[in-house]
Amino acid sequence: MAKKWLQKAINPKHKDRVKNYVRRLYGAKAFTERGTIKPEYLNKAEEHAEKTGNTGLVRAIALAKRLKKMH
Repeated sequence: MAKKWLQKAINPKHKDRVKNYVRRLYGAKAFTERGTIKPEYLNKAEEHAEKTGNTGLVRAIALAKRLKKMH
């Protein structure tokens, strides 16, 4: 296992990729007051990305869901 794998997994050029995608699809209702994405909208966005065939975005959303579980 490489050290600092998490930092390498998050591309700094695309760090807000998932947030912008969810905002474009669902607007402000998909976010909490703190600005985090609600889990149900994250799942909906993942389904939508799978339907469109955007595998890179599907992986980015999966990483976002995994990071949401971490503290």
